[in-house]
Amino acid sequence: MSGLKVLRAMNSSVEYLDHFNALYDWADLLMKLPVEPDLFLSARILVETSDFERLAGLCNAIPQSVDKYVSLARRFVLTPDEGLCRDEDVVYSITISIHPGLARNAVAVRQVLNEYFDEIREQVSAFRRS
Repeated sequence: MSGLKVLRAMNSSVEYLDHFNALYDWADLLMKLPVEPDLFLSARILVETSDFERLAGLCNAIPQSVDKYVSLARRFVLTPDEGLCRDEDVVYSITISIHPGLARNAVAVRQVLNEYFDEIREQVSAFRRS
């Protein structure tokens, strides 16, 4: 999509859930595994754009419900030398999540997430054509 640059995409870490049980020190485990702890039931995309209205329109086009939803947040960039960056392009994070009630097991979570990703892909394609 023009005017939108993907900076980073992080998929769900659901496949690592079975590593977490009472036998492990979770803090130590989180340091060893290549996971984002807040992304077991979510995926996140960091994007840069100067066109918030277009980005908001895209997010609004994504189907949402109590069980499957999207959140959009503005991210601020701070650098040691310059402090808060005031570039025209702004960084946002789009988080795609499913409700924990759908998490019977890791396979079910991945299946629901993949189905939701397919729904989102269809809506994004339609949005790009509009």
